Amino acid sequence: MANGMRVGVETMILGVLLTGCAGGPVAGTSVSATPDVSTSSASDQETPALIPFGGDCARALSASDVGRILGGTVAVSPSADDLTAVEPDRAASQALIGGLVCTWTGAGGTAMVELFPEDIVPADIADRLTSFTCLGSGYCSRAEGAQGTWINASVAQRSIAADPTETERREREQKVTALLAVVRSADPADLRSRAASREPGRWMIPPCSAFDATVAHAAGQSALTVGFPGDAIPSGTAWEIAVAGGVEQWCSWYAYGEANALTLIELSVQPGLGTPTPDQLASAGAVPASVGGASAAFAIPSGAEGNARIVAVSGENRLSVTGVLGSAATSLADVATAVLAQLDAR
Repeated sequence: MANGMRVGVETMILGVLLTGCAGGPVAGTSVSATPDVSTSSASDQETPALIPFGGDCARALSASDVGRILGGTVAVSPSADDLTAVEPDRAASQALIGGLVCTWTGAGGTAMVELFPEDIVPADIADRLTSFTCLGSGYCSRAEGAQGTWINASVAQRSIAADPTETERREREQKVTALLAVVRSADPADLRSRAASREPGRWMIPPCSAFDATVAHAAGQSALTVGFPGDAIPSGTAWEIAVAGGVEQWCSWYAYGEANALTLIELSVQPGLGTPTPDQLASAGAVPASVGGASAAFAIPSGAEGNARIVAVSGENRLSVTGVLGSAATSLADVATAVLAQLDAR
């Protein structure tokens, strides 16, 4: 996320369309290689998530396989556990619903594979990707099912062409087909996936409109405009699936005051994640903060990656509040306190 109004094309493509990149096993999420066997009844215990390939992208597709398909040397993108990203720690949220999203980049372009349990993928998403399709971003995709897991493969060239030529389209379709073939050829046990059962106390996320009055009052504003004054916002297939699965939501409001002073508030609501790991906090430069009602809270200072952020934890739930405030009488911690109380009351 860039400072203030994030409008860079590269940020939009990598931060928006490549929603969810995981380069290794996902930390902080209950993962099971095989379905649990217990003498207790299913209603008496929680069911952990089952993530394809144990959450390891290198097991899904090797760099050599992807390089052969794309042409040239490629590398797996870093694990998407960054607390400062537009979608903070998105890999962990996706893992809660049995999801794994991997990207590889190189001179020959970019490849992405998204895997989720078939039974949680919304019908409209499944329908639109049944056939090979190319988006205006230059990405071309097709999805198939195997072992109860929905597999969506995408490729894009380094140049961003809104409309690929017919020759480019055929080449990309061949690459997508090859990616799907490699993933589908894996051991059936590696392909299986399952969403975790909903734990007691996990937040139920309301629509963004439910926070309108709470956020405006806490930010010291009579009213805020719904939306974001830029284009680097969460989007893409994996994001849509995570929102539909109830494990992520992003909301934003803004206003311009005297001398064009900007008030901008973004909320990232992530039920089920709990406290970030020490490594995540250290990487983000986070320091302890005070947020009313939080079991733990941290402040991430503004920097090259974006505006200041407060991360507040309530039990096994996490709220991130990002932005700038036009009034010195309020703080991001005040907004986090108010929103946290509203979420905990549900």
